[in-house]
Amino acid sequence: MTHALQPDDIVHEVMEQAEQACQAAVEATPPAYRGFLRFLPRTTQVAGMTTAPVSAPIREPYMRVDGRVKMATDDHRAMGARLDIQTGFEAEPLSNQLLCRAVVTSTLLGSATAHARVFLGGDGVDATNPLENAETSAVGRALGFLGYGLYGTGMASVEEVLRAQAVQDTLRSAAGAEGSETAPGESRPPSQRQLQFVRDLLERTGMPADDVEAHVAALPTSCAASLLIKQLREHVTSR
Repeated sequence: MTHALQPDDIVHEVMEQAEQACQAAVEATPPAYRGFLRFLPRTTQVAGMTTAPVSAPIREPYMRVDGRVKMATDDHRAMGARLDIQTGFEAEPLSNQLLCRAVVTSTLLGSATAHARVFLGGDGVDATNPLENAETSAVGRALGFLGYGLYGTGMASVEEVLRAQAVQDTLRSAAGAEGSETAPGESRPPSQRQLQFVRDLLERTGMPADDVEAHVAALPTSCAASLLIKQLREHVTSR
């Protein structure tokens, strides 16, 4: 007779698989580049419904952008090939937000273009070096498009991942508060105006459009939307 796994067993299994993936990343990386690896903590939901989620703390491997640059440069030098990295800044047509554009051209792999938003007056690295941080992110993403520094965890830079984690913490906090504060009669669905507010605020954090729409669609009540709007406003204005 087969017994269903208990939540603690599922958490243990997910954590073990994540650690195996980290070890596999180390083994797959040539020794000269292992020092550029970073293992970033993340909380992932593994079981349970929205009202009783079960989460597991895991680590995921990422290669820093300087490691991707070194790996690509070394590859091309060894093959006698040319690698060219060009960057520039431009305004996004719809929002007029400043973007960094990176174009990586390789005689071995072709070319790749990537963009990263500039968060002027942000927090962390963006507080002092927003242009440089965006440039690093754009270059790292373009090199990821060419296959450098990928471990099945996406092409984002470490800075982008940490920024996304901060937004996810805000979303989880709002969801938890909504579950504890919703009173009878407050279960009506979000209004279109609320949904647009949430959409606009999430876009300002730099979240990809598909993820924005997924979060908007998942909002269960008007109360949840109001709480999320409040917390996102605080997050955006504090950057």
